[in-house]
Amino acid sequence: MSGSCRRPSSFLSTILGRLALVIAIGLLPSVPGHADTPRVGGTLIAGFEWSPRGFDPLTAQFLTHGSSAVIDLVEERLFDLDADGDLVPVLALSAEASDDGTVWTIRLRDGVRFHDGIPFNAAAVAHHWARLLDPDNPYAGQTADLPIRSVEAVDDLTVQFTLRQRWAAFPRILAEVDTFAAYLPSPSAIDAETHNRHPIGTGPFRFVEWRTDDRIVVERNPDYWGEGLPYLDRIEVRFIPDGHSRFASLRAGDVDVIWTDRGTDVEAGQTDPSLVTFQVEGNGAEVILFNTRRSPFDDARVRQALAYAWNQGAGIRGVYRNTIAMVEHPLGPAAACGDVGYRHHDPDAARRLLADYGEPVSVEYLHTATARGLETGAILRTLFAEIGVDVTLVPLQPPQMVRSVISGQYDMSGWRMPHRTDMDGVLFTLFHSESRRNRSGYASADMDALLEAQRLETDPETRRGLLCDIARQLNRDQPILYRGGQTYYFFAAPDVRGIPPVISRTIRLGEAWLDR
Repeated sequence: MSGSCRRPSSFLSTILGRLALVIAIGLLPSVPGHADTPRVGGTLIAGFEWSPRGFDPLTAQFLTHGSSAVIDLVEERLFDLDADGDLVPVLALSAEASDDGTVWTIRLRDGVRFHDGIPFNAAAVAHHWARLLDPDNPYAGQTADLPIRSVEAVDDLTVQFTLRQRWAAFPRILAEVDTFAAYLPSPSAIDAETHNRHPIGTGPFRFVEWRTDDRIVVERNPDYWGEGLPYLDRIEVRFIPDGHSRFASLRAGDVDVIWTDRGTDVEAGQTDPSLVTFQVEGNGAEVILFNTRRSPFDDARVRQALAYAWNQGAGIRGVYRNTIAMVEHPLGPAAACGDVGYRHHDPDAARRLLADYGEPVSVEYLHTATARGLETGAILRTLFAEIGVDVTLVPLQPPQMVRSVISGQYDMSGWRMPHRTDMDGVLFTLFHSESRRNRSGYASADMDALLEAQRLETDPETRRGLLCDIARQLNRDQPILYRGGQTYYFFAAPDVRGIPPVISRTIRLGEAWLDR
């Protein structure tokens, strides 16, 4: 493949058509009396739940809703993805793969500078990736990116990625809006070790300030390479942990855009004619992790018993008011896997497994000290009590819960399998026995073989079958429980214009403008 940014091969095209499962709806229509020509100026205020962990992949490890919205304004990726899964030029202009698919040559855009004045070039791309791929660095996504052998600057505007093997998911790594690896920071910020708190990129907005647990402020980049952009003077991303408070702030006009997963607010927002709804159906899942390194969850019978005791439908009704879908695997409905061995609610089957186990079961469940976490915990404790399992609920602030899981200091915990255009990286990092991000400690030679095979597979139907086998293996060994699918809801005031179709959990505000 050569020339402009077409998909790299027919097998990847088919994979994306079947596995890129995000649907964006509720886009702002043309409104009578509203301007269609973008207006320049003004400050947009967005409301999210969590304050970021930071913007350095080695330190922060993963992006939250709020940090992904911010990083998308300040830093940029080589490519974007359109609705068909085609690569769209951003900082790169083209991608060319070798015949065997193991060497990718990327041509870069000329004349772009980072906010600190340093030229964007191939050396900057190689600098970023060398740091992520260094085995001595604690980058949590390293296992996902392991098939990348090296990233080298061929000349000032040409960078070459060399893979250890042909890798179906590779182009998505360069374009995925929700992953740290795709975003390119200034080498000077990295070398100065200031990047985590003060990101510097090439994007339409420059970082101004971060008030921890309060807000992050960015302002227009006057030297942005994109002609005419951005339109806004400033964007404030505020962190409002309580979902109902976020929604009330939107209705009061104190914020312009919010994310929420509160079922009552979603229902109210969808029926409010003064608000615009953005709804995105992703793959991935809301889950409960079992720590398989610890008793009693080192015994598959206990995990399977709690899977029978769990009632996902009751959780979705009670916590989300049916605003997310029930799932039996994280691949999304288009995977068409058929029967994947999902354990539906069956307390009698649960009791039989526990009787076979032969010991009393008493465990702790970590959850966020949010309405979502508290409600889930209450339902889980009630359901497990019905089969004689005692659950102690441990509400924590999100950063504290994350630290407990990362350090392995938990029995069960709420967690999330995030949406990805291609789920390879999420599955590999969470469930391969050698992954740094395998937080459950789950280890299975069969699972490792499946995960490795789907990476190498070039036939789309065969790869789909392998992914479905992975789903079956997860349900067989039960290192997780599914709490529901990944549906993302954003609501905006009607005078917020220019937001593009939302194709992930990140609402992109770089081209937004205010009709006021």
